This record gives sequence, structure tokens and C-alpha cells, in this order.
Amino acid sequence: MIDTHGHLSDARYDLERDEVVRDMLECGVEAMVDSGTSLINSMETLANALVYDNVFCEIGVHPGSVDEYHPSQLDEFSVMARDEKVIGVGEIGLDYHYEGYDRDLQMRVMRELIEFSHAVSLPVTLHVREAYLDALTVLKDMRGYLTNGVRLHCYSGSREMLREFDRFDSYYSFGGVVTFSNFRHQDVVRAVPRDRLLLETDCPYLTPVPMRGKTNYPKYLPYIASEIAKILEMDVEEVDHLTTTNAHTLYKRLKI
Repeated sequence: MIDTHGHLSDARYDLERDEVVRDMLECGVEAMVDSGTSLINSMETLANALVYDNVFCEIGVHPGSVDEYHPSQLDEFSVMARDEKVIGVGEIGLDYHYEGYDRDLQMRVMRELIEFSHAVSLPVTLHVREAYLDALTVLKDMRGYLTNGVRLHCYSGSREMLREFDRFDSYYSFGGVVTFSNFRHQDVVRAVPRDRLLLETDCPYLTPVPMRGKTNYPKYLPYIASEIAKILEMDVEEVDHLTTTNAHTLYKRLKI
């Protein structure tokens, strides 16, 4: 079982990072991907990946951090991308939920980092929140650069929108939200092509039931896998095997 998206670099884990990784392995989660949100944070994700054999990382700029980004940073991102523990570019994308974000800047940075992902031959992980139409526009514009795989993390769009993203052979990951009592998008989970389904925790956020309200950890991934198994009417072991295989297919550098 692989946690394809989390934030092990979050300060909440500063005093217990060794224990977080140890507990993850003891609970059957064999690896996790620490996702970057800015240049500085991406450096932190790589530092973690170099410390722990079972931790890999992505480097990127979250839409909420685009004000911190400058194209000159691509030189430093390029150096990091040479390391085999860097397996993707992310998280990047669009977030229109909060007021005050520069949407044009978000789209420009998203385009630049997709172009960068092509240059370094790595897949991209997209954060898209209340911005699916514009995200599709960017992907259509950048289709020629989407040569190494696309993943939408914490997918929250409709089944119809999913079919649009399928045109890019996208992967989709789901986290703790699927365990919430108010989750009403089981049809979306069922609509995902089986060979494109991934698991994630997005820790320390979106803690699954029955731990909701507490800090999230990679060790809670089995709760998410169990709920996905119920939705798809599969055994948990089947979901584990399926999503692990998919993760290795998307992330060519994921050697574990």
C-alpha cells in the first residue's frame, strides 16, 4: 500500500518524524510521497526522502504559494529533479476557493511547471479546487508537454468532469474525505478507470474516520483503502495490489 500524497515535511511532525515513518511501515504502508508546496518546502521534502528509504518526494509550487515563485527558481528545481528520490512535480495547479489569489498568476505558474515537468521527464500532480474548467483549459493548452503522466490529487470533481480529464490519461487519488458521513460521490470513485486509481492521506490534513478531528498520519491509509474497497465492492487486498501497481506505473522512479 502506498500513500501517494502527504506532507511529511509539515512542522507538526518535527518532533516525531522517525515515529511517523516507523508507524507507517508497521501498518502496512510500504512507502509515501512527500509533496512540495514551494521551493523551500520542496527542498525539505527532498531532505526527508534522503533520510528515509521508504519516503519519496515531489517538488513544486502549490497555487497558494505562487506569490513566492519566480521563474529563476527553475534552476534550483532542476538540480533537485536529478535526484532519483524526486519522483514527480507537484503539487501544482489552481485553487479558487479563497479570495485574494491571483488566478492569472496561478495559471501562468501551472503552465511553467508543466513545461518543467516535461523537461525533467517527471509526472505532474495537480491540486485543483473549484477551478476544474480552467485546469482543463491549461491541460489542453499544454497537451504537448504532458508526456510523463498526470495525477489529480484529492479529486473532488464530478463524474462528467472526470471523463474530460480522462482524455489526458489522468490518474486520480482519494483520501480521507471518502470516509466522511457526508461523502456523496461514490459514483465518481466507481467511474475512475481501475488502472488509474491511487490512494493518499494528504496528511496532516483530511484525517479519515475514525480518527477525524486529529492530526492525520500515513499509518491511517488503510482506513481509506477499506472505504474504497467497500465502494468498489472489492477486497482490501485487491485495492492494495491495484493501487500499488498503479503507483509504480505512474512513478517510474518509485523503487520499493
